[in-house]
Amino acid sequence: MSTELDEEQLHALVVAGIKRAQARSAARLAELGVDSDELGVWVAERVALGAWPEGDLLAAFRAWSQSKAR
Repeated sequence: MSTELDEEQLHALVVAGIKRAQARSAARLAELGVDSDELGVWVAERVALGAWPEGDLLAAFRAWSQSKAR
């Protein structure tokens, strides 16, 4: 009996792990009251600027989000 995983089994395990991580991330964002689409926009903006704010990123995101709502 072989204990080696074939490529399909390995792929299935990786996909399952990614899906579990995504579910945990979505649940955590919901706990924090963060809209994942809005977070994606903020991250893309920060990447385009090539800089991250100093200090608490969640606080920086929330400040940005509130400024966009005005």
